[in-house]
Amino acid sequence: MEATSSQPPVVHVSPAYFDPESNVGGGERYAVELAVAMHRRVPTKLITFGPRRQSLRINGLPVEIYRPLFLLENSKINPVSYEFLGELKDARIIHCHQYWTAVTNICQLYALATRKKLFATDLGFRGRNWAHRIKGGRLTTGFLLISYFSAQFYLRYAGKVRVIHGGIDPERFRPLAVPREKRVLFVGRLLPHKGIDHLIKAVDASMELRIIGRAYDPLYFGYLNWLAQGKNVTFKTELDDAELPGEYASATVTVLPSVYRSDNGDVYQQPELLGLTLLESMACGTPAICSDVGAMPEVVQDGLTGFVVPPSDPVRLGDKLRLLLTDPEQAARLGEAGRQRVLDYFTWDKTAERCLQAYAELAPGFAKN
Repeated sequence: MEATSSQPPVVHVSPAYFDPESNVGGGERYAVELAVAMHRRVPTKLITFGPRRQSLRINGLPVEIYRPLFLLENSKINPVSYEFLGELKDARIIHCHQYWTAVTNICQLYALATRKKLFATDLGFRGRNWAHRIKGGRLTTGFLLISYFSAQFYLRYAGKVRVIHGGIDPERFRPLAVPREKRVLFVGRLLPHKGIDHLIKAVDASMELRIIGRAYDPLYFGYLNWLAQGKNVTFKTELDDAELPGEYASATVTVLPSVYRSDNGDVYQQPELLGLTLLESMACGTPAICSDVGAMPEVVQDGLTGFVVPPSDPVRLGDKLRLLLTDPEQAARLGEAGRQRVLDYFTWDKTAERCLQAYAELAPGFAKN
């Protein structure tokens, strides 16, 4: 049900619009799903940016898409626009997604001028911005972060920080009446920090591995194909979002083997701020294996809903893969526990409740009803 209160809305601002048919994954999905869930409780609106001006609704949520004046560094996740500011006039709360962007800076200055409460969520993107110049931390009422791992980068604002984590839709991602196949699954962008090369090294000739995601780095994608020679590895670089639950539900295990340092020496301080693909897999009753990197151990409980292995360690990862592929009863137990963990904590409804509670704690006068 939609919220019917006459109160002014909470306005979420996301620098890029997530098109459900455009890709697998994406930080923009977080803003959309959270706003939809929140709209069932309080009046909520989403402001975002795209190639043309549009007004639409997503599951009842009003969405206004503005065409930016230009893109900083030619990045669609870092638009510059002022036309949208009229949408903030009646907002009770302004909630910006992707803290390190120009749009968030513009909203911060607007909130300062109008004395509105502004909250921000860091979803991992860092583009050109003026947060330090305008002292954006002082202009932010609260930092609503998606993991305790992410929170460690905001210790200077500790009193303003709340961890709300994230969620998935347990109706869309659920166990299906499809056969379980002895198959290992990876879902995500094909980039070096995802550690996919270590996953390919971990599988032996008897294992089937399916890798789903867009190839954003041609050199790395070529390296992955070279590693996969002689192994039962399939790449699917284009996938309709509607097919994704079936991929999870029919696999034995999903793996997210991200790293802090790639084999070419590149260092990633924030490789995984949460790990939504792990949650999607667990919601489908499929156990997950992740590396001990970023926030992923906050999602996967080692030995209970899956396994946590050291990063860049194909031997240890291969051992856990063989264990699950040869012990379907244990895989089923871990999958059931993972599904329950998602239902207990990692749904969008529960994330929206934590978010609203944070508003109430940090913005005196805010009330959910």
